[in-house]
Amino acid sequence: MAKVSRAEQAKFEKKVWKYLAPDERPIWIGGTLMKSSLAERGVPDLTKLYIIPGVLTLLAVGFGIFLAANGYGFANIFLFFAAVMLVAGVVGVIRSIHSVNTYAVTDHRFMIIEKHSCRTYDIRALTNIAWFGTKREIGYISAYVFPDGLCCLRGINEPETVHRLICGAVAAAGGKPI
Repeated sequence: MAKVSRAEQAKFEKKVWKYLAPDERPIWIGGTLMKSSLAERGVPDLTKLYIIPGVLTLLAVGFGIFLAANGYGFANIFLFFAAVMLVAGVVGVIRSIHSVNTYAVTDHRFMIIEKHSCRTYDIRALTNIAWFGTKREIGYISAYVFPDGLCCLRGINEPETVHRLICGAVAAAGGKPI
């Protein structure tokens, strides 16, 4: 069973308290665990994530070679920018996979706190809440938030327990968690 260190939990709580309203009661506070694997974060196969930047770069390189073969002088500049696009795409994919978010469920809201921003949703807007866990009791929860779409709590500890808490909060607020 995976346990969250006190320091890690304190870090999550510190980020949440500044966003809470005076009349708001936190039900659960947590976040992406540093020791969680990609599967426990709900990340699909990495090869699929590299397809888009890879295809775009291959197209750009092909176009650059075409320009070079036809005598255009700016082909080298084009190939340089194609390489920059590939590196930027790969870095973007890696950063999104390994990002650490903080999550909070209160009696009124559901919050996703990223490095420099906080997205909040009315707790009643959560539907189709599902969870996935591993033997280490680390996993993720996905939910549909109307009208924004799917959101995910990635790499959290004890996803089954958190799922029950979220469903209870949604039901208590008058929403329909299923």
